Amino acid sequence: MHLSLALEHQLVAFGVVLLALTILVQLPSLMGRSASFAATSGLLTGVVIVFGVTITGRWLRESQGPFLTLYDVLLSNVFSLTLLFLIIIWRVPATRVASLLAC
Repeated sequence: MHLSLALEHQLVAFGVVLLALTILVQLPSLMGRSASFAATSGLLTGVVIVFGVTITGRWLRESQGPFLTLYDVLLSNVFSLTLLFLIIIWRVPATRVASLLAC
C-alpha cells in the first residue's frame, strides 16, 4: 500500500476536518448541555484510522519510520495523542468533559 503524495495530503486534510467536527460536536458542552459521546468517540476513532493509514502509507513509501522530518513527528504525535485520549475517555468516563479542551 503506497500512498501518493496527493492522497496523503487529502487524508491529512480529512483528518483535520474530522478534528474540527469533533470540536463542533463538543460545543453544546460550553452551554452546560451534554455533548454526544458516541459522536465524539466515532469522530476520534475516524481520526485515528485516517492518520494511522497516512502514517503507514508514508512509512511504506519512504521505507523508514515516521521520524524523518518535523511533519512526520507532528503527524505521529497527533495520531498518538488522539489514540491515547480516546482510550482514556473510554476507560474513565469522568474525563469526557475535557473532550472540547483536548480537541
